[in-house]
Amino acid sequence: MRVVAFDPFLAPEQLANTGVELAPLREVCAQADFLTVHTPLTAETRGIIGAEELSLMKPTARLINCARGGLVDEAALLAALEEGRIAGAALDVFEQEPPAADHPLVALEQVIATPHLGASTVEAQEGVAVTVAEQMRDYFQTGALRGAVNAPALGAQELQVLQPYLTLADRLGRFQAQLVDEAVREVRIEYAGDVAELDAAPVTRAFLAGLLRGVSARVNLVNAFLIAEERGIRVTTSYRHAGAGEMIPPVRTSVVTTGGEETVSGALFGTQGEGRITEIDGFVVEALPAGHMVVTRSRDVPGVIGRLGTILGAHGVNISRFHLGRRERGGEAIAVVETDAPLEDAVIDELLSKDEIISARRIRLDS
Repeated sequence: MRVVAFDPFLAPEQLANTGVELAPLREVCAQADFLTVHTPLTAETRGIIGAEELSLMKPTARLINCARGGLVDEAALLAALEEGRIAGAALDVFEQEPPAADHPLVALEQVIATPHLGASTVEAQEGVAVTVAEQMRDYFQTGALRGAVNAPALGAQELQVLQPYLTLADRLGRFQAQLVDEAVREVRIEYAGDVAELDAAPVTRAFLAGLLRGVSARVNLVNAFLIAEERGIRVTTSYRHAGAGEMIPPVRTSVVTTGGEETVSGALFGTQGEGRITEIDGFVVEALPAGHMVVTRSRDVPGVIGRLGTILGAHGVNISRFHLGRRERGGEAIAVVETDAPLEDAVIDELLSKDEIISARRIRLDS
């Protein structure tokens, strides 16, 4: 069959030998005879298949969702099926599970529904059995552990030192993931200070797990390197020691995409080791990587901060903290604005309508 896919984190060359074509979501919806969804449920992916996407599909097309309930707008799907705008749907997951006995989608003849066990086929169960047997064989023959979820990787003393860095790295990864739109090709991480005196591989794993959380529901500290490898992401780490009078952030992360490179640094503050973002693409800031925020780039001219605050206030968004960084007067400035509530699309659109504001990126870092 001809396979067309939408994945903002993959570059076309990463699929060169698979026969899969990458296309924007709208084009995938318009071309698909069978549209199947494979993504974790996040704030960004909730309702990813809604009324607009369904309106683009062929009247002969069918929708399959075996990923997560909430990815498909069920009310919009019901309307599309009842009006004959698509031919059918197969659903293994629902927004509420189990679905109510009188759920209107389940009642439709053109809908096939399974109770979240659609993967329990004979072939899938045989595949799991073979994988488990291979893992046990590898462990007893070579000591190699694949897919371990409870194998201790750190001693108690090392874990005590690294734990704040693990938390910081996870937050930096999630922050970086929301700064980029293009496919990630490479990750470079530089360590300095206390963390450079230890094996920082667990910290690298934490960063990758945070970075890839939005594109893989199965990523975790154990398999983060494997998931990165599967997606064609090159990962390199380096250790650096500061010279006399030199200030180096303990963790500096660079994410290289098809569109360029984003660099974010972080450090620990206080006796409790509170992690903070200390630099974004060379702009010095000091922001807590938590909760809701918006990151803007703007021209460093009078009135920009006032306009930013006025727009947020007009939409009922309260600013909890504000951080501004610039390299030189009159050049470019970056602002990290922490807010008490998430920003709606209308707020971002209004910010971007101002000539002085170059970009505005919404960030959400739940605890």
